[in-house]
Amino acid sequence: FPVTICQMLHLHIDNFAGRPERENSFKVTEMDENPDIMRRFAIMLADWEMGQAWMFGNNMYWGWDAGTCITWDWRNMPHATVNAGWKPRPLLQITGRQTLRTKSIVKVAESNFNQSLERIRL
Repeated sequence: FPVTICQMLHLHIDNFAGRPERENSFKVTEMDENPDIMRRFAIMLADWEMGQAWMFGNNMYWGWDAGTCITWDWRNMPHATVNAGWKPRPLLQITGRQTLRTKSIVKVAESNFNQSLERIRL
């Protein structure tokens, strides 16, 4: 019989950068002064399977294809993920400094939201 792979990351807001209003930093960092220099992406490494979902604010996200790349306001938007299905949900998470090229790619993606896009090669 199949092995159940249950995984859950409860609803939370990431505080990677020290944020004085969240009282998690003893010294001011570059990220405190300009939190928009950081960006986080998640790249789905397998197609969506029943029982898998993400929550962003009050919206559910499911039905992705392998290779789908998502980004969100991870410092201010509550988010969570769950895998209550029978198959693993592998993904690659990348967090780092935004470059002008990163901002350009995100702007193009946002302007074409819900439309089929060609894959962008870096």
